[in-house]
Amino acid sequence: MEEKPPGFKKVSSKVNAVIDFYGPTDFLIMDELPDACENPMVHLYPNSPESLLLGCNIEDCPEKVKMANPITYITGDDPPFLIFHGISDCTVTPKSSILLEKKLKEEGVIADLYLLPNAGHGGEEFLSSEIKTLVLNFLEKTLK
Repeated sequence: MEEKPPGFKKVSSKVNAVIDFYGPTDFLIMDELPDACENPMVHLYPNSPESLLLGCNIEDCPEKVKMANPITYITGDDPPFLIFHGISDCTVTPKSSILLEKKLKEEGVIADLYLLPNAGHGGEEFLSSEIKTLVLNFLEKTLK
């Protein structure tokens, strides 16, 4: 049972919609980056951000990696997802979002993935009027 602070006893903390911009999932696939990456961020080493977060070399603690992976917790009653990822992302592999969408759909969760062909990890491509319209339409439809 969720413990709620005073004054918020009747307020739900249930998430009704998720918008994900190029988020990581499985830390062990983080180095599976596009071939075009000239100086990719390396994740499979003891001092990587992911290893430091988990307190162990991610290759040596698969259970902790699994616990940090949002895909581990997907269930059929999850809210709809709108996912964006750049095909040229040299920080977080686009495979993260592809696997996320796949698992969400396997569980019957509404999930739409947009892979931006000329985008990396963030940037102007994610601020276009087309992306803003997709986000607003998703929110209007989902949060009615």
